[in-house]
Amino acid sequence: MVCEKEEVFGSSEGMLELLMFFIVLLVKLGNAYVNDLFVVSAAIVMYAELGCVDLATRIFENTCERNTEIWNSMISGYIQNNFPLKAVDLFLEAVEAEDAVTTDDVTFVSALMATSQLQHLEFAQ
Repeated sequence: MVCEKEEVFGSSEGMLELLMFFIVLLVKLGNAYVNDLFVVSAAIVMYAELGCVDLATRIFENTCERNTEIWNSMISGYIQNNFPLKAVDLFLEAVEAEDAVTTDDVTFVSALMATSQLQHLEFAQ
């Protein structure tokens, strides 16, 4: 696991233990928390803010139901960690998703931020 902001916890081992504890705690608390979309969204944001994009992505990919907030959390996480191409790809996936995801202003602003990072004016238009 690669997390960019290890200085928050002092060491990569300590951070890994704390992050894994959080996941185990959610699983032990049961489906009420694991299936709560706000808890899932918060976990994605937390891991993305810590620079653990791989863990945020894993949570996103294993989410059974994805609402607008879940999509926005992951797209924003990619942008925050300088993965604008992944953010654009995920935005396009959200637009084409079969589960009728409604995109909102946050989704479009995030997509514009990603295209700005890519300096791809034609795509933004």
